[in-house]
Amino acid sequence: MAHTLKSKYYAKDIPFILLMIGLTFSIIGLARPATVDSTANINGEGIYISMVVDISPSMMAEDMLPTRLEASKKTMADFIKKRNFDKISLVAFALRASVLSPSTFDYTSLEKEIGNIKIDEEGSTSIGLGIATAVDMLRSVKDDAEKIIILLTDGENNSGEIDPILASEIASNFNIKIYTIGIGDAAGSHAWVTYTDPNYGKRRIRADFTLNEKALIEIASITGGKYFNAKTSSALDNVYNTIDRLEKKPITDDNLIQYKELYKPFIIIALICIALSIILSSTRFLIIP
Repeated sequence: MAHTLKSKYYAKDIPFILLMIGLTFSIIGLARPATVDSTANINGEGIYISMVVDISPSMMAEDMLPTRLEASKKTMADFIKKRNFDKISLVAFALRASVLSPSTFDYTSLEKEIGNIKIDEEGSTSIGLGIATAVDMLRSVKDDAEKIIILLTDGENNSGEIDPILASEIASNFNIKIYTIGIGDAAGSHAWVTYTDPNYGKRRIRADFTLNEKALIEIASITGGKYFNAKTSSALDNVYNTIDRLEKKPITDDNLIQYKELYKPFIIIALICIALSIILSSTRFLIIP
């Protein structure tokens, strides 16, 4: 009899033990454990590229399907699929600029980062800051290497502490060419925009858009690059195809390390343990006052 009572006494702690195990595995999973899956040496002809994309709210315009941003993301991903030895970084900008990926040959990870790009709803466009951030990614590359920035935007600079022309001059000093892509029409355009209103939920309106083509032409000219206008998804594809034909130079790197993520089993075990803890606490080991 004493043995039975002791067994039941410990059994009532099972939900708590499962919860602690679940939390422990959650912490391990959130730490993103990984192992080195493979390393590679890169030795071929390519260029150093920083892809800079506008994520201001105007990129939600639906004159490209499904939106300007989504069409741009698809074209960028297709462009990356054709790379062999180009080392690419990724920058997104709106009110602020963020480095989404440092310079890398790991195109798989880069495509994932592109897929995760979302609109920044703060409503500003800091083109100068986007350029400056990209220049910072490329300035340490040796001078004789081909270095370019592909700047994609559908508006004009209306915020930020760095003037786009000044940022372009700095880029030129580091022998970095800027290829600018303007989405939309310099004469102005209209397009539907779907957005979520905090008070009324999802709404769809027809909005007016402007494109400062003159500024984008000047930015490209200062650095020896070129300006492209893309009013449609197919025109956007043609722009990247043209850039694809740029002269390539020898490029070497031995720092490509690909990692194998190990967090998924830990998260799955954690969820199972926490779920069992909740179920057992609500049924078999329910404590009634």
